[in-house]
Amino acid sequence: MSSKGTIAAVFGVGPGLGLSAARYLGSLGHHVALVSRNSDRLAQFTDQLGSDGIEATAFAGDITSFDGLDQVITAITSALGQIDVALYQVAGPDPSVQSPLEITAETERPYIDQLLLAPLHAVHTLMAPMLERGAGTVLVTLGSSSLGPTPMMSQYDIPQRYDLNLWIGHPLASATYLPR
Repeated sequence: MSSKGTIAAVFGVGPGLGLSAARYLGSLGHHVALVSRNSDRLAQFTDQLGSDGIEATAFAGDITSFDGLDQVITAITSALGQIDVALYQVAGPDPSVQSPLEITAETERPYIDQLLLAPLHAVHTLMAPMLERGAGTVLVTLGSSSLGPTPMMSQYDIPQRYDLNLWIGHPLASATYLPR
């Protein structure tokens, strides 16, 4: 535990799920580390949480790249201490293709990088110290297109379905996965 208590980091915080999750985690007594590329929004979110009595610290960074994620994790642990709970969520790039027939390896690459490889790197990076100390939680959110075919979201479907199958089959996650 750090000098700030337990640390919950919300990677990819936005005004919806991310801020709600930060508020909930803060209400449980965690000091919340908020991570986003948008510094202005981070300041607003930190102020909103502070007015609710929740301790939060903002960290600007791009978690869609391995280097960016590693840098922000280092910044959080240097400033606050070990991360006890992590919520990793990132929106994919803006859709450039609407029809599944238009998808090519080239058009799919940004989606694979941001929605598959970056989350995979995040889980391994965040879990390593948690496994070492025998405690911690990493949560990864996926879009609804990972659950069933959504033709107009095909670029998101491919990496998110892979993510879903990867996490379901992971020995650390499979015991706790409850599809509903």
